[in-house]
Amino acid sequence: MNEMFSLRLRELRQAAGLSQKALAEMVDASQQTVAKWERGLATPNPETVAKLAQVLNTSTDSLLGMPERNSDIKFALWGGDADEISDEMLEDVKRYARFIKEQQRMQDK
Repeated sequence: MNEMFSLRLRELRQAAGLSQKALAEMVDASQQTVAKWERGLATPNPETVAKLAQVLNTSTDSLLGMPERNSDIKFALWGGDADEISDEMLEDVKRYARFIKEQQRMQDK
């Protein structure tokens, strides 16, 4: 992986209010392993990256530090008028999508 993954993992874990130990338990890893990921000394396998993204409520692309594809998303949502959609409007749509996803997750429990 890369340094961006390590930084994003720590940032997202802290934003979620999770300790390294709590995150580790959620993805079937040890606290020491999470610490190594955050320091860039080890890398998780693809299955674990997917688990991390799910637990941290983000995409694997975002977790891996890949650039957001906002223009593609805007076009998919609004067609030819994508240039008229501000980044703030797009963020509102993303927040709503995360809200719906969390509601679904709660109903599935």
